[in-house]
Amino acid sequence: MKSFEFNGDWEFEYRFDAFAGLQSRRGSYTSQNSKDVSDGTVRVVIQDARNNDPDPFPAQLAAIEYIQNNAQTIQHSVLESVKAEYLKQKTQWESEDWFPILSDENLTSELKNEFGVGNVFIHYSEKDKIATFGLECGCSWDEEHGVGLSMHKDTVFEVGYADTAFSIDSRTPGITLSLSKDFPLLEDGYNVKPNFHNPHPKYSKLKPWQAEVNKHFDYYLVSRRFTDEFVQRVENGEADVNGKAIYGLPLILEAASGNNSELVKYMIQRGAEACTGVITKACHYRNFELINFLLLQGYNINEQHHNRKTLLDEVQWHGLYDSPLTNKVNNEAEFDTYIAWLRSLGALTRKELEQQAQEPSIPTSPPHPESKSSFWQRLFQWLK
Repeated sequence: MKSFEFNGDWEFEYRFDAFAGLQSRRGSYTSQNSKDVSDGTVRVVIQDARNNDPDPFPAQLAAIEYIQNNAQTIQHSVLESVKAEYLKQKTQWESEDWFPILSDENLTSELKNEFGVGNVFIHYSEKDKIATFGLECGCSWDEEHGVGLSMHKDTVFEVGYADTAFSIDSRTPGITLSLSKDFPLLEDGYNVKPNFHNPHPKYSKLKPWQAEVNKHFDYYLVSRRFTDEFVQRVENGEADVNGKAIYGLPLILEAASGNNSELVKYMIQRGAEACTGVITKACHYRNFELINFLLLQGYNINEQHHNRKTLLDEVQWHGLYDSPLTNKVNNEAEFDTYIAWLRSLGALTRKELEQQAQEPSIPTSPPHPESKSSFWQRLFQWLK
């Protein structure tokens, strides 16, 4: 059998005989993608450590070789463990119509038609110089949660829902973490300046963690308050003031979340679109200067969030941020004075806004009852 050769890809498809003959579970979230039995092809994800070594740990490569060379023993262990999990679920759900009832006599063979392996995660935890790994499986008796196994060689440590496959408990006897043993985390920390990564010349490819840093590089600069570096990227045309943070939120909101007045002002002056939450953040920090600046830029003192609560609701309910960046108050009376100041700017609660909207407007005078008929009289006279 041909040995596995790493080519710089940390995620790829690979065929293992250990998973052949089961259901084909290569659809989204390990859903069944074909009625044909699997030929053993699965998606493999080698978990990458946050270091600059372009290769996986030797133990990770050894794990792939072990799976490849020990198909029968691994499939046997997997089937036995999944069988035990199926029987446990059966005691709870067998009365339900949707639960598949398999015969006790042929349970192991019938299980092959009810579940399959979709993803294999090669961990960076190891034992005896071979990495642990996880199998994310789909099954007919729980399509939502699936089945997950964490393993070392042909030993199953844990069976549970699909997310069991993602990692293994480092407290498991004999398990060590390659990451913590030899390699420190890089660029992991609020005050650490991120680096934009170039592919390693060995494979001309980025590691997944490096690609993630590059993708969200501007977010890391903004969230970690490397203002000058972000501004320089904007001026060079490398960054966008309307860019997004990791979760799709605008970068300007991230700047406001860090009470970075300088950057918020710069981004607005450079054309950043108005964003709900920016002025609320400024109010939570009690940043008078930024609040006044935002109001002058057209921000709404009564902006409402997804729950329809207003800025005033949020500040009254949650108070000021517990942060060294907050312009804090010394007592409750000082906080009440601050709320009164916000009200002087026109801030209202959601309830007050709704009441205001329900107040009847002053009716305008209706047109003179003879105005319409007078028009037609004048027209008739002109036609005569």
